[in-house]
Amino acid sequence: MPRRLLPIVTGILLCILSLSAAGAALAIPDGEDVRTAYVFGDFVKYEVTEPGDVERIFAELREIDDLTAPNEQYAFAAGGIPRGVLFELKDGKTACYEVWGDNRIQREGSASPAILSGKLGALRGLIEELSQKYRPDVEPFLLASPGEIPAPGQAGGETLHLYDNATKSYAPVKGGRLTRLIGALAALDGAGRPAGPDELGAALAAPDGMAVYDGEIKLEYEFYEKGILVKTHVNRYNFGQEPFRSDMGIPDRAYVFSGEGYRALRNLLREDWKALPKGDYWMGMMRYYKLRGWEETPAFSLHNYLTGYRRESDANEGIIFSDLKALQIEPESYQKITGQVLLSEPELAIEIRFEGGIVYTVSMNQSYLQVHSSDVGYAVRHRFAAGSPGYGRLLEIASEAQRYADVRQNPGT
Repeated sequence: MPRRLLPIVTGILLCILSLSAAGAALAIPDGEDVRTAYVFGDFVKYEVTEPGDVERIFAELREIDDLTAPNEQYAFAAGGIPRGVLFELKDGKTACYEVWGDNRIQREGSASPAILSGKLGALRGLIEELSQKYRPDVEPFLLASPGEIPAPGQAGGETLHLYDNATKSYAPVKGGRLTRLIGALAALDGAGRPAGPDELGAALAAPDGMAVYDGEIKLEYEFYEKGILVKTHVNRYNFGQEPFRSDMGIPDRAYVFSGEGYRALRNLLREDWKALPKGDYWMGMMRYYKLRGWEETPAFSLHNYLTGYRRESDANEGIIFSDLKALQIEPESYQKITGQVLLSEPELAIEIRFEGGIVYTVSMNQSYLQVHSSDVGYAVRHRFAAGSPGYGRLLEIASEAQRYADVRQNPGT
């Protein structure tokens, strides 16, 4: 299983329990294999540095040996905020134990948690004790963990982008700019003062925010004159059942910064926003794994208005998805359109169905792009930027799909 550390800035390391039969012992790593030990809770993690405290954690984990049958629901469905233990191992892997209440625990590795014996309460108490002991004087704003923000040079524009709410536009950040931006943000770690949202001052001009995606977690950073507001969005799925959404009680968090660090970050934000090509913000929010790609409910429906051809699905969905996200727009041309799903004279429309029932209707011609989302009461319209890639190939895909359909229906022609 690939390593998946969800952003520690939320403090919620959603690891899954590797347990099976009733009465089995909780599998734990050998202490000699552990490089670093942490306890986590209240949306942050703390390194446990004293060997005696690490051994106390192992002692409590070894006491957990009375497992019942696995629960069918995620442990977090019971509510509350998890506490837990995280081990970074010498082979680069991790072992994570997440405690929910007094009788549920999750360990990375399988599909469901198991309900454990009452001894779990002692483990939770130890985690609380060590969290207080190792809590830093200043609550960290951003913790350096590979799961929070992609490592420089290892992430594409799908993972981090800047956005501007006023013009409903976004800009993917890649390459050297990504490295610089992550470095400037990480330099603020521990330098901020937790504050109330009313202490942040006025919102910055474009860009006014940044989104970071990591699997089922999306972090939003809203930038203000004096600091940053951090919002966390969690989208989890119940195996084989309808998806459900939960913010898991994660509050918005505000931080005020003083000194050169935040000014340097603001300068980089303005510089990158000015230099980078822009796309439609709703297109930027799309995640490929959220497409509803079942055979009976295709993810895409293409309608070529130049020929009248309509197709309910297409084998080129990966190309279509990528080309839609690559469409470039002029942010200043933004219009909010009510009561009109499609452009008045579209050449191509693509309907996109997502898990959870949301449907995007994307219409375009040589001049304009319009995106309507079924979960809001208006559409977003932009003028295409000169030389924008993607539109021509999207039209070609629709035309080629029609030619292919014609050949299948009339193989002798």
